[in-house]
Amino acid sequence: CNLHSHMQRVSSCARIARGWGVLLSLFAVAGTATGATTSETPLVCLGEAGKFAILSKAALSGTAAHITGDVGSQAAITFAPMFPGDATSMFWTSTQITGRMYAASYAAPTPAMLAVAVTDMDAAYAAMAACPVSNSNFNILAGAIGGYSFTAGVYKWGSFVHIASDISIVGGANDLWVFQVAEYISIVAYMRIRLVNDGTGHGTPQASNIVWQVGGYLVLGAYSHLEGNFLVNGYVTFGITSTLNGRVLSVEAATISSNVIVAAQRTVIGLAAVRSAVYFVAWPAYSSQSTPTARPTAQPATSEPAAKPA
Repeated sequence: CNLHSHMQRVSSCARIARGWGVLLSLFAVAGTATGATTSETPLVCLGEAGKFAILSKAALSGTAAHITGDVGSQAAITFAPMFPGDATSMFWTSTQITGRMYAASYAAPTPAMLAVAVTDMDAAYAAMAACPVSNSNFNILAGAIGGYSFTAGVYKWGSFVHIASDISIVGGANDLWVFQVAEYISIVAYMRIRLVNDGTGHGTPQASNIVWQVGGYLVLGAYSHLEGNFLVNGYVTFGITSTLNGRVLSVEAATISSNVIVAAQRTVIGLAAVRSAVYFVAWPAYSSQSTPTARPTAQPATSEPAAKPA
């Protein structure tokens, strides 16, 4: 994906980021924060794609969903009941969505806006796929990562990731995680991604600082829960009453049934790989659970699965 055509929006995101006064943290390949900062770091951002909780090149459909944020598709959208947003027909609304729906068949300028959003989504996907990773963070547990705790850094799997028990994202509010998965991600029913405060006084990990770059599909089991921004090259299926704090940007169709999805709050997610290091941007996002008093080592977590509903 050619990022040169994306640079004007990149520069805009950089200015916005500096305007927020966000912290730019330099992470070594192994994922250790050095504390270095810069105001000239080139940023790759989501651009127009960052306006959406869900964006897809293919069809989107939902039943009894609860989505906070806008939804966009270059194909059809079905979230019945649906209503024209206004007399212009540039967007529609639904009782399932706290936000707007945009499809390529709607009135101008919606089709052009969606074309730009999808181009920006592709650019962000390519940027995340290019982040370097150390050997120690490659193919952890051969992809069967249930029960594992992940401190800040870049992680990569050459095949799939399967979550059969809860995993933990452990760190502070300004830390960032990138997960690169060559094939698919699946999470078993009732399992969760948990955000865990590392006890160093730097807050709790933020869902908006977690990026999953997925080469295949994403499937959530019933009542499961995910955290982060998911850039998915395949289809996405949400099991009944599964939930997500973050966003889903996908190439293929997304099916959403009785789910709760809350969009991330910022469009800058982090960014260009610079040889042996990656620069990231952190920003405020979601409240979550606080936990231990000390940073755990990279060992399997012992958290219990989420309780089944009564």
